[in-house]
Amino acid sequence: MSNFYKVTTETDPLRLRSTCDTSTDSNILTKIPKGTVVEESVGILAVPKDGWKAIIYKGIGGYASAKYLTPCDANGKTNGEPDKTAPVDEDTTSGGKKSGAKALLIVGGVVVVAGVLMNVFM
Repeated sequence: MSNFYKVTTETDPLRLRSTCDTSTDSNILTKIPKGTVVEESVGILAVPKDGWKAIIYKGIGGYASAKYLTPCDANGKTNGEPDKTAPVDEDTTSGGKKSGAKALLIVGGVVVVAGVLMNVFM
């Protein structure tokens, strides 16, 4: 059974990253708009460290701050609270700066495709 989350940032989009690291913007794969429903990635990505969730957005697998992901059903009806036990820095997980991570989009897509293929052939 899949776990779904709704992006619940205050105003800015949520950054999807290739790693659980906010020290650089070079690992930003894309930004997810507030209110978007995403699915937790199970088995495709490495287990994230505390304060992060491994998710899939538009076929891209990556990591996002659990602080801004509220549990919900597939239709977006929330059914819990975000995990705020080990939040990461909000200034570097949601919002605004431009990123030079276009090349990493391809890497994220390859990770998702590889995971799907593993599920098909196993």
